[in-house]
Amino acid sequence: MNGVDQVRQVADALLYEGYLLYPYRASAQKNRSRFQFGVLMPPGYADDSEATSLHTECLIEARDDAQLDLLLRFLRLRRQNGDGWDEAEDIEITGRTRLDELLAGEVTIPFHLPAAGDAEWHTAEVAGVLRASARRIDGPYRVARLTVRVENRSSGEFADRTAALPSALVSAHVLLSVSSGSFLSMVEPPEWAAPFVAECTNEGVWPVLASPMTART
Repeated sequence: MNGVDQVRQVADALLYEGYLLYPYRASAQKNRSRFQFGVLMPPGYADDSEATSLHTECLIEARDDAQLDLLLRFLRLRRQNGDGWDEAEDIEITGRTRLDELLAGEVTIPFHLPAAGDAEWHTAEVAGVLRASARRIDGPYRVARLTVRVENRSSGEFADRTAALPSALVSAHVLLSVSSGSFLSMVEPPEWAAPFVAECTNEGVWPVLASPMTART
């Protein structure tokens, strides 16, 4: 089992947390609203209190020719005709690039899942883009600031959360792994790197160092 597979097992606990544990219990605030974590709503959702994108930055120490693998994971909802009950399916969007490509400019990975249906269920269109870029920073080592952004670009107008959820990216997160390099801890960075960690911007996610070769956001 490689590092990404091990991290995937941990991430699954969060991926399905709001799906399998709903409702937790009648008196609990937890999971009173289904799907609470990592929900990227479509742009046409009427309530702007929930984001349509996530943005993460972290530090990576690697050579220019290091290979970077990106794995976007989220749940796509399938709604039952008639009673409106939702089931979920795992979606994974993969990308592979090199650090020198990210240093040269942004790499974009668009994805589109068309609407479908049958006599019992229907799924809405889900579309979006995974973006990645990098920039070298001053310091004693070959460290770069890696930026990853996920945007929901599903079409449509939605009056409420229930209507919007089938077009959302639910429990969205990104697994990152690098060859010939490593990620720096955002919690306990080397002393020289602490100012650069403080400059990183993270919205909707926080990068967690899962192993010397893998980070999860």
